Amino acid sequence: MGIRPRGRCRAEDRSVGQGARAPRFAVLRLRLIRHGGSGRLVGGLNPGQVDRRYRRWCREQRLPFVPRENLRHSWATSALTAGVDVAVVSRALGHSSIETTARYYLRPDVTVLKDAQKLWEKAIMR
Repeated sequence: MGIRPRGRCRAEDRSVGQGARAPRFAVLRLRLIRHGGSGRLVGGLNPGQVDRRYRRWCREQRLPFVPRENLRHSWATSALTAGVDVAVVSRALGHSSIETTARYYLRPDVTVLKDAQKLWEKAIMR
């Protein structure tokens, strides 16, 4: 790493907090994600380009177009209903915490609510 004049440093040398440095792996990962501020994440496509390709593919396959967000929500709900752990779904969706996934995707089933009501009624009727 060589000696540099004070006040001049690379991004990986900048401190995160008092006396802390950004971990090198985090800086390298940010470089991979950002791609020079072009809005491109992984690969050479930005979100608009992915959307157009997906729409065209739906037309070519003669399938109805379903927005990406709907596919995302459908997948998460189906996965949780099938018994996939909420932590796995949360990670796949890119949520920062499991609570976010639980708040939006975990809804009690009607039969579970009815069973809970029956148990409660039995408890108070004793």
